[in-house]
Amino acid sequence: MVWLNKIFGAGAVAAKPKPQFVAPAALPEPLPEPAPTPEPPPLLEPVAPQQPLVKSATKTDSASRSELTRQLSEICLASGRELSPREHDLFFDILRHLLHKIEMQVRQSIAERLAERADAPHDILMQLANDQIEVAFPILVKSKILQDADLVELILNKTQSHQKAITKREKISLAVSETLVSTGDAEVVCALLENDGAEILPETLARLANESLEVESYCGPLLRRSDLKPELAQRMYTWVGEALRSYIDDHYEWAEDAVEEAMSIAIAEAVETDWLDEANVVNFEDYAGAAQYEPDEANLIHALSDADIFRFEETFRELSGLNNSAVTRLLYDSGPEALATAFKAINIDRKAFSEIFCHLRGSRPYEAFVRSPMHEKAMAYYDGLPFEEAERLMDGWRRSTEEDEPAYQTAG
Repeated sequence: MVWLNKIFGAGAVAAKPKPQFVAPAALPEPLPEPAPTPEPPPLLEPVAPQQPLVKSATKTDSASRSELTRQLSEICLASGRELSPREHDLFFDILRHLLHKIEMQVRQSIAERLAERADAPHDILMQLANDQIEVAFPILVKSKILQDADLVELILNKTQSHQKAITKREKISLAVSETLVSTGDAEVVCALLENDGAEILPETLARLANESLEVESYCGPLLRRSDLKPELAQRMYTWVGEALRSYIDDHYEWAEDAVEEAMSIAIAEAVETDWLDEANVVNFEDYAGAAQYEPDEANLIHALSDADIFRFEETFRELSGLNNSAVTRLLYDSGPEALATAFKAINIDRKAFSEIFCHLRGSRPYEAFVRSPMHEKAMAYYDGLPFEEAERLMDGWRRSTEEDEPAYQTAG
């Protein structure tokens, strides 16, 4: 037991006195050969590796400290066995003293062993949670000793990797979820949304659903959440891609009428953002030769080329049958899919739509914009959308604007 005295201090274990040898007066007669004794049963626990521990305890370099800590953790934490009160206090006191002096690989091993232990001290867990992510990860994901206040502090002060690790916890409270969302980091928010064990406020889900119009990566995780209200999924139907529309069709009973209802909601909101009133609209009768003027594809292109935005809007309004508010919102506030739908529904061919889309969403030189992801997305949607489906969508938009016509007349 000398090794324990060297590690934990002299006097930890008392040494037994050595027996004194006394020579016999005469040699006795030889004793008969003793009968063989059975082998003792194996020990339930292996004998502690005394010599390596003694050797490590007498050195102060980082490698020796790491080896000492590693071997002590093997002895005290092996198989998750329960420590006696004295063992618990002694081991963790040593760990507090050495934790900041040992190698990362050893800290990582200790973190993995402590992550699910109910008797791990809070201060040591927080020290590990604030470490590099390779060390902190198991603590952030698994430790139930960390409280909401601890997690909020870590989210606000540590790296994106620490934040994403916290999103993988089995259960996440509202307070922790709100803090994660407040980071504004799309990767962190997506990771949170993908966790069914995360509690998220309904108003936060609604805000993220609105933001998914611009942050496309939110769409899939939002739609797959069981707590997303159907009306939010219905609203998102108007801007998500085909794969997610198919998902909505398969998982929501109202999906057959989703397009018309969703577009009604979107168009109705145009009242709140409408800046174009009847006094600002240029009618065809205001143009020379109005009797011969016909709204068509060529006039749309000419109006854009001439930078005559009012004529372009009026031509599109005549072709689409939408009112002023709906036209304004569709042309300037909608995504590429909605534009592709609208122009396909009024029989604008692919080449003309590409040119119109460049004018509405692109920047010069347009030759570069046509190779951009936004342009490619719009054209891919245009190509994949059947004309009949585009017409059905447009009919829904028209019905929406007809129902909301009194409100539009009073806007602005």
